[in-house]
Amino acid sequence: MRRLVLLAAVLVLTAMSLHAQIPQNVISVMQKCNQTMNDDAQGMQVNMEMKMSYLVISIKGDIVAYSKGNKNLTTFNTKMLGRTMRAESGCDGKQNWHYDLVTNGKGEKEEPDTLLITPIDQKVKKKDDFSLEFDMYKDYKEAEMKEKNGKYEITFSQPKKADDPKKMVVVINKSNYHFYEMSTKEKGATMRMTVKSIKKGVPDSVFVLDPKKFPSAKVVHKS
Repeated sequence: MRRLVLLAAVLVLTAMSLHAQIPQNVISVMQKCNQTMNDDAQGMQVNMEMKMSYLVISIKGDIVAYSKGNKNLTTFNTKMLGRTMRAESGCDGKQNWHYDLVTNGKGEKEEPDTLLITPIDQKVKKKDDFSLEFDMYKDYKEAEMKEKNGKYEITFSQPKKADDPKKMVVVINKSNYHFYEMSTKEKGATMRMTVKSIKKGVPDSVFVLDPKKFPSAKVVHKS
């Protein structure tokens, strides 16, 4: 009887595992999107609008993401409760850098700004955390896709990690597999990123770290 119970348990777990799989058509769409958004030899510039809300607080910001081969640059600007926040994260293929600046309504810095520079492990060949990647299907157990208004709308659920959003919705243009929108909702907080425009062709100079852009920042090199 014990063996029978164990066998039944194994069968149930196996069935659940088979059920909690990402459909192949979802993986195919996401891979095509990832290739389209990252494999352009001329580089790509993506302008996005971000909206976040939590309880009575609403935030609206602009994100510009540049990518070209193993290089990328992301800038973020927003205003919230009278404060202006600016952030930049980049990778030139040899090093990563990140910069944050928060100012009050008078334009005064609320805390010292820092430019953090970190070398890249050439053996890993990993882009920084702000690069546009569309492999989130690896982070979830289930996904459902439907077509709506000429777009693929994919809803991911059951995250593999506890700190990932319980649900993520990704919208991709059906005609060219360009990323269009991503939204999440977690514990009363909502976030939505919507693409405003996509431009092909980015000069290499965009991905060059220029400390002169951050004259008041403390430069920190981290190995």
